[in-house]
Amino acid sequence: MNFIVIAPPKNQKSAGSLVLYELADELKLAGFKAERVLIAQDKSGDFFISSDEESYIPLAIDTLERQFDPANTIIIHGENLHHKYFDKFNVARYYLNKIGALRNVGVPRHGEFKISWQENYVENADFLLRRPVIKKPINEPLRLDQPRSIDLTYIGKGHLYTPALGRLPQTIELTRIWPDNVDEYTYLLSRTRFIFSFDVVSSVIEEAIFYGAAPVIVNCQPFKSFHAWGETIDKTVFDCCCDLSDFENITDNNIDEYFEKFFASRLLMVKRLKKMEQEYGCNLKNLANAISDYFKIEQAG
Repeated sequence: MNFIVIAPPKNQKSAGSLVLYELADELKLAGFKAERVLIAQDKSGDFFISSDEESYIPLAIDTLERQFDPANTIIIHGENLHHKYFDKFNVARYYLNKIGALRNVGVPRHGEFKISWQENYVENADFLLRRPVIKKPINEPLRLDQPRSIDLTYIGKGHLYTPALGRLPQTIELTRIWPDNVDEYTYLLSRTRFIFSFDVVSSVIEEAIFYGAAPVIVNCQPFKSFHAWGETIDKTVFDCCCDLSDFENITDNNIDEYFEKFFASRLLMVKRLKKMEQEYGCNLKNLANAISDYFKIEQAG
């Protein structure tokens, strides 16, 4: 049995892209046969794939079956792809987001194995698989107990729902491409007090909490409300966030109390991430075995 992971090119700015890109290597380290096939999309919406990460060919309905044996191959890909490219294969669709949250709207088919990054990303998930993807400083150690004098606006994927969004007054706009240096990014978060986010499906929120910046959720789309979003994420993350109505109740008289509670909640999230990291290798082996059992495909040595 061979796992083929369909992944976008490596992108440190996107947690979902990074998770898919590294998954094939992680499966190999865990003792399984696995290959990575890159997928890219041009401006017209057409897909192209690359098996060597250098040359690309157009992706047609029969492209993958001409390269791999469907009988002994399991395809793992993200939630946002159409099943028509993989109909001859056993497929494990990895729900790194809710369907409809990104540009490409995925179309699953009956019988796929469902992996989910979070509970409630998909109904009746067959397996939950998540690993921390918090960016860490490379050259500069950070202090989290220094004064925080900056407030940030983060729009991210919020522009998909409201195209004309801009930074909020008296804030600095953090973007998906700035800062482009990991040390600068983590340092910025370590000096940030509040981060006002229009994107609730982003690793930026967890990274902000990790580095001590309190998220204020401005726009909850594609979820109906702040609390509806909260039902889809880990409680330790949700407890660190507030929405605009909660933020408006923060005054000079109670802001110290707010941050005391925030940092207490932050510690619980950090402990959860550490436990998740420790258990990831075992979970990955359990996932591979669960997939092979689901499709009744014997694993080769």
